[in-house]
Amino acid sequence: MPHHCSIMISTLHHYLPLTIRAHIVCAIVFCCVESSLFAQTFQIPTDPVDQGDTALVFTSPRPWLEKVEAVKPTNSGLGLDILLSGPVFGLGTTYMKRLSDDLYATAGFGFIAKQTSDEIEYVDPFGNVVIPFKINRIMTLPLTLGVQFFPLGDEKVLFLGRPLLVGGVGTTLALIGPYSRDGFPPYFDFFQSMSRAKAILRPTIYIGGGFEFNSFGSSFIQASLRYYITPAGGDGILYFRDNTSPDGFKRHTDLGGVMLTLSIGSRY
Repeated sequence: MPHHCSIMISTLHHYLPLTIRAHIVCAIVFCCVESSLFAQTFQIPTDPVDQGDTALVFTSPRPWLEKVEAVKPTNSGLGLDILLSGPVFGLGTTYMKRLSDDLYATAGFGFIAKQTSDEIEYVDPFGNVVIPFKINRIMTLPLTLGVQFFPLGDEKVLFLGRPLLVGGVGTTLALIGPYSRDGFPPYFDFFQSMSRAKAILRPTIYIGGGFEFNSFGSSFIQASLRYYITPAGGDGILYFRDNTSPDGFKRHTDLGGVMLTLSIGSRY
């Protein structure tokens, strides 16, 4: 029992009757016990020790970056080719297979007309677009197998992309249809000309170079300038009437030539 409680009980023992003293003693003892228990259980909280902010946990991004850097190039790719040769456009497609980090095998197919800069279009009195003195319409469909090589590997040039070299061999299917009657009207439209066309096969070889631009994800954009050699055979293929020529006609001795190719596709 606390000391102050003992003093109070001793004082009451001398001055109060027994019965009253007994009740008062019991009350004093109860209050002292309660105050002692309250003092033990109720404590003024103190400032907690700063444990730091554990809600946000920062981890190093290095493992994730290493995984990204470790991703190997994809094994295959497929692209749509836009072809430009002289004044005409064509379409094609290219499939590529990775042989190493900087070398791909390719297979390509295209469809483009053979036309020269002297074949100028005019609008006749009936509103038709024609090429006067043109004799034959020639459509070429090159089918090639080749390689695509990146001489600098993954190294970029001016942060734009990486250069590439291309080359290949194959065959070209040429469709030769009449455009007019020996260079004079009437003129045949495309479908009339192709319905009367004859087909020939000629060997093809090409070589060139270009650039692959930086792209997002697995997609790619490539531009290349290629030179195709496709012998026409014999004396060539008649295509234009020209009075300045010895026999009055122009002929294609080569169905190839310079071609600008823009490829857009994806590797997977």
